[in-house]
Amino acid sequence: MIFSMSQQVNLFVFSLLGGMLIGTLFDIYRILRGFESLNKFITAVEDLLFWILTGIIIFVFMMYTSYAYMSFNVFVYIAFGLLIYLKLISKGFVKTLHRLLIFLFTTIRIGFYIITYPLRVCFYKILRKN
Repeated sequence: MIFSMSQQVNLFVFSLLGGMLIGTLFDIYRILRGFESLNKFITAVEDLLFWILTGIIIFVFMMYTSYAYMSFNVFVYIAFGLLIYLKLISKGFVKTLHRLLIFLFTTIRIGFYIITYPLRVCFYKILRKN
């Protein structure tokens, strides 16, 4: 298939973005799964499901951006985009996402504590009377 120069540039840019998207999804998966594995079988199933989902997302992404044209060059560009993401962006993204999740869970925990405080006081007074 013959592409014009602008289509080739779009293919290159969107393939790089696809690789960076894979890296971002991988970091999110790593944070949500945790860094230690409890069971090797469950970890293998999670990894398989992650890569199937990632393959589908990349296929849909490439279908909308470059008519799902896949050649060796596209895979090289995706790998290059993934490498750029892992070397330059990943560490900062993981730290930021980890801090954001800690802040979010802390906020939810404190909010839940504040909301349930009157109920806990009532239950304490009722149980204390008996």
